[in-house]
Amino acid sequence: MTRRNFLYGLGLTAAAAWMSRKGGSLSQPEQRHLTQRLSLGRLHWERMSDPKTLFFLGGPKLYEVAEMGGDSSPIGWHIPGEMGGVWAHPLKFLDGFSFEVEEDQEVWALLDALSFEHDFLRARWQFERRALRITKEEAVFEEEPALFLKIMLENLSPRPRRLTLRWRLAVDLRPAWRSQLPDGKDELLLREGLLLAHPLGSTRERFGLAAGAELLPQRAHIEEALGTLEYDLTLESHGTKTLRFLILAAHEGASESAAEGFSALLPVAEERLAARRKTFEEYVFGGVQFHSSEGLWPEAFWCAKANLKALVAHPPTLGRYLFAGVPEYVQLFGNDLCYSVPGLMAVGLWPEARDALLLLARFVRQQRGRVPHEISTGGWIVHPGNANETAQFVMACFEYFRWSKDRTFLEEIYPLLQQGIFEFLLGLWDADGDLYPEGEGMVERAGMGPEKLDVTCYLYRALLDLAEMAEALARPPQEIARAQELAQRLRAGLGRDWWLEEEGLFADSLLIDNTPRLSGHWTVAVPMEVGIADPEKGRRALARIEQEWLSPWGLVHTRGGDERVWTLPTGILALAEFNYGRVEMGLRLLRNISATLRQGLLGAYSELIPDGGDLMQLWSGAIFVRGLIEGLWGLRPSAHPDRLRLAPQLPPSWTHMGLEGLRIGTHQLSLSLRRSGLTLLLGLSHLEGPGPLIVELSEGEIVLEPSESRELPLAG
Repeated sequence: MTRRNFLYGLGLTAAAAWMSRKGGSLSQPEQRHLTQRLSLGRLHWERMSDPKTLFFLGGPKLYEVAEMGGDSSPIGWHIPGEMGGVWAHPLKFLDGFSFEVEEDQEVWALLDALSFEHDFLRARWQFERRALRITKEEAVFEEEPALFLKIMLENLSPRPRRLTLRWRLAVDLRPAWRSQLPDGKDELLLREGLLLAHPLGSTRERFGLAAGAELLPQRAHIEEALGTLEYDLTLESHGTKTLRFLILAAHEGASESAAEGFSALLPVAEERLAARRKTFEEYVFGGVQFHSSEGLWPEAFWCAKANLKALVAHPPTLGRYLFAGVPEYVQLFGNDLCYSVPGLMAVGLWPEARDALLLLARFVRQQRGRVPHEISTGGWIVHPGNANETAQFVMACFEYFRWSKDRTFLEEIYPLLQQGIFEFLLGLWDADGDLYPEGEGMVERAGMGPEKLDVTCYLYRALLDLAEMAEALARPPQEIARAQELAQRLRAGLGRDWWLEEEGLFADSLLIDNTPRLSGHWTVAVPMEVGIADPEKGRRALARIEQEWLSPWGLVHTRGGDERVWTLPTGILALAEFNYGRVEMGLRLLRNISATLRQGLLGAYSELIPDGGDLMQLWSGAIFVRGLIEGLWGLRPSAHPDRLRLAPQLPPSWTHMGLEGLRIGTHQLSLSLRRSGLTLLLGLSHLEGPGPLIVELSEGEIVLEPSESRELPLAG
């Protein structure tokens, strides 16, 4: 068997294949059930597969990263070898834990699972030896920093069995990277059947851990940082027994608080977890849905939704945001969040996007308009920010507003956005006054000039967005005109100062004397992403990029240099291709991103293609969503004036595609596009809203009243 596989699919194709092997067919209810069950990245492996493959169980307050084989190897580089385990930021609480069974003086370590299943909310292992079947389950809560475990033992023999179940926990109360917390010794103790732990020193009264089961252990002991709890069990002939365990972290009140929380949570744990599962599945399989006539696109969309939800974080030291990536980039990153906000909004994660933007704004105020690049889970600015991030923050805030119509948010954030653009980017970082701010952009590599292409392009987009926000707030006309006029000057300057006619490309930086330089980095795609390139230059540039920057996996980081392929640049190029009508290439690039679902943590969008970096990356799932909704559908919401712009592009090989349950401000609608002979028919259904919704098409405007549906032909 090959490494990391048996993936029983990401949808109907795999489900149908499974049924064909059984000699049957799928009814519609069976199809729906199997598609939902399989699309969350369900993984099955056998002993000969690679047990070193990582898995991730995510919750806002606590998460676990470990090897699915149950062993423990060093993971990560931010804190070398320490990024795995059980984390409740800003601390790691456990390096890991393990179970073993002893019978007749023979010890069986539960490291040889026959199968493993994972769906982001729960991991499940099955073991079998000497007529004893053991199933282990783990799950993480939504509101509590806790991990629930269940061990189910089944005696397959006709004789009674006497067993000892031994649980070992490797305690390590280790501060997160750059959390500014001291890292000292830990104290472990046993009390009323629980293993308790807290750090010694200045944080002793704050952090704590409690771990135990619903039964009191018959024996328990501590050896340095290793705690062991032992439970004696009797299994009758063909009998079963289930034990429930809980690991609970505390951020205040130390181990005493953790012990109190343990007693309150364990009796209701399964009820809480069932409610979380119900909510999660309603979000993934309800709400916004993407449909198409080809392949696994709907299932890949479900996986993207599941990934984004699984990365929601809420450490008490910060507030609610989203991990940029697991296990390395769990900090709050400016550019990662800003790239991801449009995707978050499209799939309905509005409160999460709002909270994350307002949290980031808190640190922007500390820096007088400069958007930080990285903030540790302890609440400290690690990197004050690159030049691109301030412009991207403006864009992200406008994306939130254009989807949500949240005027209160806009009134609060708008002065900060003005400060960032005019006082920081143009006031401090544009020393020569040419509208091209100096400073690092998305490519943090030596050898480039001080003025970067992506910074310039994102500033252009931010100025246009700032002007629209000013209009929405009825700001003075001269304020609106100022932003619009600067944007148009930037657009003209890009064609004049950055375009390399002999290359058919834009330079990726300008030297100190404004000489254009082409270093071959992926940011050459950004002018087409934001639409600043005129049609002729944009198409020429895309054709050149397709010839020299594409590998079989997508857009390489640096032509002729770093040939690794990241999901983000590949997604940026996909958006650019869609913007200039190159739908087949855009779709190919999205398909490349979806290839990560079958590698590493199955069902997860990793950082690199086909695999590598973080096993789940925020912007990877978000840029995939954007490719389908912004790219294929050409969808641009403007909720504040109750408008929606559409420019859908149906791939030549598709017969139809659809979007259901889309929310734009106070409106909800569904869209469909189908091929009928040589004609494309667009279906519009205004499911609910307080009044009419205006839909802008190339053919003109359509006014849709609430509960109204229409189907109309599209030109071309």
